[in-house]
Amino acid sequence: MEKSEHATFDASAATAKLDQELNLVVNAVDAVAAGTFRSVTVAGMRFGEELLPQARQLAEARGLAVQPLFSTDEHGADLLVERPAEPAR
Repeated sequence: MEKSEHATFDASAATAKLDQELNLVVNAVDAVAAGTFRSVTVAGMRFGEELLPQARQLAEARGLAVQPLFSTDEHGADLLVERPAEPAR
């Protein structure tokens, strides 16, 4: 019998990773909203694309913006949390 090279899906591990990444996004939003940083990139995310709507909602509630940073060679997306650009005077 041949051994399968495909990993089996572990729902509890995926849920834990999703929760961990959401916590990173919440911390990034908090840091930018507090003025600690002008922007924060949460990188190396597995579920960045899936978390994008929720991340945008969290950020917009604090007057911030979230932009996805897609890579051509990786799955998912990194998320950039930032203060919106100020209008030119």
